[in-house]
Amino acid sequence: MRLGHAVRVEDSGTTLIGGSPTRVLYLKPAAGRLLADRTLTVQDPATRALADRLLDAAMAEPIVSTLTPPPVHEVTFVIPVYGRPDALDRLLASLPTGSRALVVDDVSPDREAIVAVAERHGAEFLPLDVNGGPARARNVGLGHVTTAFAAFADTDLVLDDQTVPTMLAHFADPRVALVAPRVHGLRDDTGLNWVGRYEQARSSLDLGEHPALVRQRSPVSWVPAAFLIGRTTALGAGFSAEMREGKTSTSSGGSPMPDGASATNPRRPCGTSTGSA
Repeated sequence: MRLGHAVRVEDSGTTLIGGSPTRVLYLKPAAGRLLADRTLTVQDPATRALADRLLDAAMAEPIVSTLTPPPVHEVTFVIPVYGRPDALDRLLASLPTGSRALVVDDVSPDREAIVAVAERHGAEFLPLDVNGGPARARNVGLGHVTTAFAAFADTDLVLDDQTVPTMLAHFADPRVALVAPRVHGLRDDTGLNWVGRYEQARSSLDLGEHPALVRQRSPVSWVPAAFLIGRTTALGAGFSAEMREGKTSTSSGGSPMPDGASATNPRRPCGTSTGSA
């Protein structure tokens, strides 16, 4: 792990200033020496305890490239759908090869086209009888997940090939319940007016370049539900079904597991097109 970009180190490493909320943390000289280059390698109970303390204080972030992620086949992708078969086709094409995907159709007016796209990509099709919104569709899909992790993806997304492995690496910490990526615009302004071009360049879903714990009084106190990966056992009842619009649906339990944490990882972004389902 590494110290956060805004953390100040004073007194030969024995005083740290930063975190969320801002605080002063005093370390013993031996602990301070372990952070001489602003990084810490966890190799025994003492360094693990120090790492946990720094992470809990939002003074540090994991170096995900040093972590071993779970295999991608342990993830099931849940995709709520209402129309837009072309966007669904693009999203399914960007999923990791061999992934299990559940397309939950929320009574699309063009259901036959949705079925055809799902079949072409080998995705399972789950039709709903009553339109209930994306949160309810996610919850229906969650009920069919049997893998250790569930990913929720809106149809206007395209995934970078390293987005999922990088997000999964965060689950090396058993306390992490939910991970969200940085969301960029697709940088494709074909056919867009100036508002659309602005949204592509400065996506309202882009919460910045720095990783953070997602909690109150954090620089990132919420994350969009455009793309999330969660630990299935931690997700409980899922999303708040009454939140029918937009991409800000959150887990119905706040932090979805006891002492659980949600994290953003902007190191591997995914892209979204202008116009949210």
